[in-house]
Amino acid sequence: MSSARTLGLLVMLTGCPPNSGGDDEPTPDAAPVVMYETFEATTWSLAVVDGRYQLSVTDGIGAPACALAQDQANGYGAAAHSMILNITAAIPNVACPTGSYDMRTDCPANAGPEAYVTADCAYYRRWNAQGQLLGSAASRNGIITIAGTDASCTVRANVGFLGNSFANMSTLTNGTGAQPWCQTDPL
Repeated sequence: MSSARTLGLLVMLTGCPPNSGGDDEPTPDAAPVVMYETFEATTWSLAVVDGRYQLSVTDGIGAPACALAQDQANGYGAAAHSMILNITAAIPNVACPTGSYDMRTDCPANAGPEAYVTADCAYYRRWNAQGQLLGSAASRNGIITIAGTDASCTVRANVGFLGNSFANMSTLTNGTGAQPWCQTDPL
C-alpha cells in the first residue's frame, strides 16, 4: 500500500486531519475550505473593528446580516453566503475610507478567533439552513475601491476565491455616525 494511501486510511480511521497547526494550516476547530459559489449580494455593512475598517457582503437580510461586519465570528442563523474583508486601518473622523485597497495573495486559511479578519484579507463563508458554518475560503487576490463622503459611501469589490470571483458594488447611505453602515439593496 502506498504511503499516501496509508495516510488517507489513517486519517479516515482516526478522524484526525493530516495538517493541524502552524500559522497557515487549518486548526482542528477551523471551518473546512469550501469552493466559492456565486451569490446575490443583498446586504452590505461596513464597521470599524479594533481600529480597522471591516466590510461584509451577504445574501442575508436584517440585523444578523448587518452585524456580520462587526465581528467575523457572528453567524447569520440561517442558510446564507457572505464575504468579509478587512481593508485598512481606521482613519480618525472618516466614515467612508476612500481609496483603492489590494487584497493580499497569501491570506491564512483560517480567519482566526478575533472580531476582525486578517488585515487586507477576505474570506468567503457559507452557512446551512440551521445556521451552522459549512466552511470558508480565503481570497486569492482582489481590489476594493471606495469613493464617497461621510453621508454616502460607494464600495466596489472584485475579489477572487477558489472556484470563482465576487464582483459587485453598492452605495451605503446611512450617513455620518452609523456603526455599522448597513445597506440592503433591492433584489
